[in-house]
Amino acid sequence: MQFALVQNGAIVATDSLTGVWKAPDGTQYVNMAIWPEADRNALGWFAVSDMPPSFDPASQQLAQGAVALINGVPTQQYTVSALPLAAQAASMLAAGLAITSTGTPALSATYPTDPATQQKMLSVQVVLTATGAFPGDAQTWQIKDAGGSWHTVTPAQYLAIGSALAAFVAQLDLVIEGQLTTLPAASATIA
Repeated sequence: MQFALVQNGAIVATDSLTGVWKAPDGTQYVNMAIWPEADRNALGWFAVSDMPPSFDPASQQLAQGAVALINGVPTQQYTVSALPLAAQAASMLAAGLAITSTGTPALSATYPTDPATQQKMLSVQVVLTATGAFPGDAQTWQIKDAGGSWHTVTPAQYLAIGSALAAFVAQLDLVIEGQLTTLPAASATIA
């Protein structure tokens, strides 16, 4: 039987382990195949048929690991599947919403959708909706995008950006809670 040592999702060593094998803690085993699977797996050694899944943060996908013997050499193989829908929604929530403004291109940016930003946007939006003006009767307001740049907006622009962000977050929350099965677009267009 062939075994592979997996660390950080990559095969770092292989062995048929039919002879004496010394574990990192110094324990010697005569035959890895008779060593309890849970103990073997806890040290990162897996039989060719029981590789663990790994996660690729770049592609946001799970890869079910497997090892195939290619010309007698254990080689990592993957069956790639998308992350669960709720995890994809959480990832989109962390990334923010790309907004394109057709009327004021300078407002086009990716805006954050984290809870702190949502709360700040909502508090200003409540005042704006109730009074028709920004807090302190300001004529314009500043909104920071996900990259840290500030954008000066009018009341109408603020409401358009706030509404787009709120709709995006609400849809993602419904996906995370299992109420929707379709992810929203990660971009929106406002006037």
